[in-house]
Amino acid sequence: MAFTYAISGGDWARIAPELALLVAALLVMLVDALIPARLRGALVIIGVMGVLAALAGVIMLYASSGSPSAFGGMVTSDPLALFATLVILAATGLSLLLSPGYIERQGTRQQGEFYALVMLAATGMVLMAASTNLMMIFLGLELLSLPLYVLCAFAPGQQRAQESGMKYFLLSSFASGFLLYGMALIYGATGATNLGGINHFVATHAMSATAGFGPILLGGMALLAVGLAFKVSAIPFHAWTPDVYQGALTPVTALMSVGTKMAAFVALIRVFDVALAPVRADWQGIMWALAILTMVGGNILAATQTNVKRLLAYSSIAHAGYLLIGIALGTQAGIAALLYYMAAYAVMNVGAFGVVLALERVAGLGTNLDDYRGLASRRPALAAALAVFLFALAGIPGTAGFVAKYAIFAAAVTGGHAELTIIGVVASMIGFYYYLRVIWAMYFVPAPDMPAAEAANANPHLSLAGLNSAVVTKLAASGTPLAFSAGLALALALIGTLGLGIFPAPLISLARQAAGLP
Repeated sequence: MAFTYAISGGDWARIAPELALLVAALLVMLVDALIPARLRGALVIIGVMGVLAALAGVIMLYASSGSPSAFGGMVTSDPLALFATLVILAATGLSLLLSPGYIERQGTRQQGEFYALVMLAATGMVLMAASTNLMMIFLGLELLSLPLYVLCAFAPGQQRAQESGMKYFLLSSFASGFLLYGMALIYGATGATNLGGINHFVATHAMSATAGFGPILLGGMALLAVGLAFKVSAIPFHAWTPDVYQGALTPVTALMSVGTKMAAFVALIRVFDVALAPVRADWQGIMWALAILTMVGGNILAATQTNVKRLLAYSSIAHAGYLLIGIALGTQAGIAALLYYMAAYAVMNVGAFGVVLALERVAGLGTNLDDYRGLASRRPALAAALAVFLFALAGIPGTAGFVAKYAIFAAAVTGGHAELTIIGVVASMIGFYYYLRVIWAMYFVPAPDMPAAEAANANPHLSLAGLNSAVVTKLAASGTPLAFSAGLALALALIGTLGLGIFPAPLISLARQAAGLP
């Protein structure tokens, strides 16, 4: 039978956010080729406008009626996709605002390419979250991954950044191979790549682990779990995370830590909690074990770190463990809690990386724990902001992190898995230790004298000759004021972190709607 398919205007409207981001990326590249080099710092404005246009598209889709499915069931604009898009847009917008001054300080001339790659990566993240077909999930994954490979190695002349990009490329390529082979096996077992078709086949056919297509389906599920677990940095597929996060430019790290996770977790929800829901008993134990390993292992490994970017990388792994609880539960309440957690994590984690970025930009430091000693006396506003973000990541009441952890642990208890809550609370107590180490260093440890070599590195226009202790002390204690865009990004992240902790109801309502709850 011949295949016929017609694309309508409604199909294009359903991917309005993706189109807005794509058009912004193309405009950045076009304008970059036409304007003089001294004006290229303003290209970020086009990126931010693209994010705002995509946000307008999300609002339009929330208000629209009719079937959310588009392009023959390949993508959707259902509440789950729209909620994920909001989180990804928030992370993208904040990362763009944090970038201009930092990129200039790095001596990067290809600012247009940087912003275009960020927009293309965001397009892939949104597309992956909206996909309802295995092939589209893979397409979205590759579209977000390819720009990130380049972005991780974007810092010119920095060996650590180039190593970061190469490591992410190699390991991610292996993970993509696992994912694609798993998709092939699932197609071989069910005869479908559409998630609805997979669900229908699995629900209407008895699957045996030792006969028929059962072993093929189980193999496909295992390979899919490996590929997506890599993207969310679940243990034992986490080894790339600290090295890549440390070596990449900090705005890229901030975007990766949220956007990639959001897209991958939505894919996990659609594949396991929706398409493969009839065989939950076959995969639930794997997700249960991944959640425990990740939240316990991530916190323990973070407690040993003295580099703040690596500490936040292992913290990101630990939070992936808490989020995996929502997948392991396989309930609508668990999915709603996961979505709210992801939104809260977006503002507090991007905010924390934003402070690290600000310190790197101001004094050329900000990566080692010793660099945070006495920060409260040198940069009180930055110290206070970082303290709020770290308290939120730890789950202190009054912040978004507390509400997020309460929601996910409450869903585990009501879902009959109180053991996950107990283990999660114990793991969180370990997290208090390393978050408070940073806060203690900022407020209760005196600032060290900056070595002359580090002072010269902080300001490459200075020479080591003639640097005396008075000059070094002045350079260490002072700093260029934050760029307006970076200050705005930190302020927005701070408002979100506190606002979602004090007034969580509107976002919880959106998360419940996305999970299919009233």
